[in-house]
Amino acid sequence: MEGFLKIIEKEKKKNTFISYQRDLQAFCGHFGKARIPLLTKEELREYFSQLSRHTSQNSLNRVISVVRRYYAYRCRRDHLGENPMDEIRASQFYPQGPVLLSEEDLDILLHSEFPGLRGKRDEAILFLLCETGMKASEVVALNREDLIPSENAVLCGAAQKRRRISVSSEVMKRLRDCAVLSEIQNSGEEALFLGNTGKRLTRQGFWKNLKDRALRCGFEHCSPQILRDSFAKKMLSQGKSREELRLLLGTLGDATLRMLEKQKKEIKQWEC
Repeated sequence: MEGFLKIIEKEKKKNTFISYQRDLQAFCGHFGKARIPLLTKEELREYFSQLSRHTSQNSLNRVISVVRRYYAYRCRRDHLGENPMDEIRASQFYPQGPVLLSEEDLDILLHSEFPGLRGKRDEAILFLLCETGMKASEVVALNREDLIPSENAVLCGAAQKRRRISVSSEVMKRLRDCAVLSEIQNSGEEALFLGNTGKRLTRQGFWKNLKDRALRCGFEHCSPQILRDSFAKKMLSQGKSREELRLLLGTLGDATLRMLEKQKKEIKQWEC
């Protein structure tokens, strides 16, 4: 494995190489180095299937990529013959197209109670995401001063993408509570949402918390993007136009809108 990693280290940037190294070590540690040449396609598929249940599709893509290259390296060096990774693709372990939550699923995710300050913070973020469709990166970038309580509004985004979004009084109350908690935890930190260290909550930190919350609610696949797209689907089902969604969601991709509108048309066809 060391010889293969030296090749990868020359090709990849430092952080990418570290990720590849970690993924490959985890793979070899799971089966044991001696078993690697003997693994069947079925055993490999089962490993990746298990991995897909608690990791993102991008991460799984990376794992499968490095394992495939490692097998190709071993086949050349040790004359193993057929590469069992040749027919394995990450798309086999995830549903094709975006996985969206129904309105009922969104309701379960929002109203399942979790204890402590972290539970209240994550609940406020989820309500904000589902009511406005903001990006996770925009949410964690919010500062206390971005709240406009007198107008039930929030300022988000940067530079030319900065926009003003209206929220309900219920969501504003949750955000104001978070602002008070943030001020108490660390008055020197201007962020609206703080992590366990008292510093600004990171996008990765929120993604991890969301995944944990979703799993406890019984949803295997959930991410900030899925929440955003699910919200867009809900708005389309309520008759919102593409222009209204663009105004509300800012940089929501046209591909997502086309997919959602196609789904809406298909639903109407079935109802006829």
